[in-house]
Amino acid sequence: MPDEHYSPFLNFIGIEEGLSENGVGSVSLEIRPHHLQAAGQVHGGLMAVLVDTAFFRAVRSIMSAEQRTTTIELKVNFLESANSGRLTATARIISNRDRLTVADVEVTSDDGRLVAQGLGTFLIIGSGGD
Repeated sequence: MPDEHYSPFLNFIGIEEGLSENGVGSVSLEIRPHHLQAAGQVHGGLMAVLVDTAFFRAVRSIMSAEQRTTTIELKVNFLESANSGRLTATARIISNRDRLTVADVEVTSDDGRLVAQGLGTFLIIGSGGD
């Protein structure tokens, strides 16, 4: 049975959940032909989904069960292209003040190349009481 954070969209595109603890979150994706744009490389929009989902997992790891979060700003720098193998996005919280949390992320290929970097700001909604 899927948990409350199950996403049919992420399941459809093949994103696999990874780490979500102590302000770190990760997801991965095995690149398939339907992930590629016309030039044969992973579509930038899919890369942004990887980044945002890793961010969510990092932020979610520090929130109480009653809280929710929403992305209010997302920036992705595309550094290299990728067209096969596995991509892994790993996010780390770099600031958590009041209701705003900032995290950074790196997307790496399975051969160790840094494919993309990102920065995001998240609003935490609801009571933080434990």
